[in-house]
Amino acid sequence: MEKINNKSIDLFLFMRSLTGKRMGLNKLGTALINVSKTLDVGAQGEMLWKKYQETGDKKALEEFKKYCKNDVRMTALVLLYLLHYQKIFMEGEEINFGINDLIEKGKREVKEVKNNNG
Repeated sequence: MEKINNKSIDLFLFMRSLTGKRMGLNKLGTALINVSKTLDVGAQGEMLWKKYQETGDKKALEEFKKYCKNDVRMTALVLLYLLHYQKIFMEGEEINFGINDLIEKGKREVKEVKNNNG
């Protein structure tokens, strides 16, 4: 767990590297843990946030918060699934991997950002 705690893992990059296919969180969540997103597309979340900012609509804020919390929950549960089982089944094939694969294949290149002060 210490290795995992000190890393940033991009589940999208990991799955693409592992399978060669693009799979979003909704597809993974639905297939692996039977949890799906609360909105059809992420742009709807942005629209809810903008609506709240512009109008103060509390219903839009609550729906946005529900969407964000569910996304975090889905991400955590998918990661826990992958850590626990260390395999997925895709198109009738069992694909096995280790924790080190998860860390290495899910690595996102971090670019250093320089500020204007130097």
